[in-house]
Amino acid sequence: MAERDPDPETPPCHVCETPSGFFLVKDHYRLYRCPNCRLVFVSPQPGADYLATAVYSEAAGYHAREAREGWTLTPVQRRVLRELGAGRGRSLLDVGCSTGEFMHCARDHGFVVSGMELNSVTSGVARARGLSVCSGRLEEAGFDAAVFDVVVLGDVLEHVLNPKRLVTLCRHVLAPGGMLVVSTPNLACSWARGTYLLSRWLSIPWSAVTPPHHLFQFSVCNLDQLVHGCGFTRERMWFHRPPPLLYEIGSTHVLDRVKARTTLSNVAKATLVILLYATLYYGVDPMVSRLNGRDFSMVGMYRGG
Repeated sequence: MAERDPDPETPPCHVCETPSGFFLVKDHYRLYRCPNCRLVFVSPQPGADYLATAVYSEAAGYHAREAREGWTLTPVQRRVLRELGAGRGRSLLDVGCSTGEFMHCARDHGFVVSGMELNSVTSGVARARGLSVCSGRLEEAGFDAAVFDVVVLGDVLEHVLNPKRLVTLCRHVLAPGGMLVVSTPNLACSWARGTYLLSRWLSIPWSAVTPPHHLFQFSVCNLDQLVHGCGFTRERMWFHRPPPLLYEIGSTHVLDRVKARTTLSNVAKATLVILLYATLYYGVDPMVSRLNGRDFSMVGMYRGG
């Protein structure tokens, strides 16, 4: 993982347009960090066709397990439904709805649900469940203005090429006073900061950034700035734990190194990473998060004007 780069390129921040400096490389992708709002983002970005065919396709294995087996609501999704309350016939659009589990439960809560999903296989599974789901991107759906009461971006904003455009489109399809729900990782938390230090000390990839799936890494301040700039006001926000520990350890690639070459040094390094990550995950991060009230997964509910 490179720490500095002599390349003078300073791409503009996608939130505040400040020229941003090189930050690090992860999995051959260059990430930049805005000195003003601290947004971290990939530059140059992969093309839309590449993302659709090589990252979010059936061939790439995207959501393959969900398409085969189905899945239950995550703690984040259950909390979102509780916060939204009874649907009472309100219309809800789930952008990036996968196989439609959240839509199904929202419908049971009284919402009239619609969905968007880039992957044709998982959107087909959702339609087979009797749900109204369009395959593709939101800008391709052709929804009229002001037709939804709630739009949900559940772990979607960090994946798209233009987050500001997506939030603007959400504002367009939302009725006046409608609610936008955004969940995304929070890079300004103890887990992200602690694992970044471990990546520096141990010369391993930083687990908190995962390009090309995550093209943007937000924090509370720059997420608020982005969404507020598109005409929304935040009503409330809450936080959840990081992804499973095994997922985070896998993102460091130390286990891949052991599989590729089982040497004493690789095994020793993987063991050390696992022990330190487990200590941080189960001990340090929960304690610090309880003290400051913030963790790695953030969910904001924003009211349109």
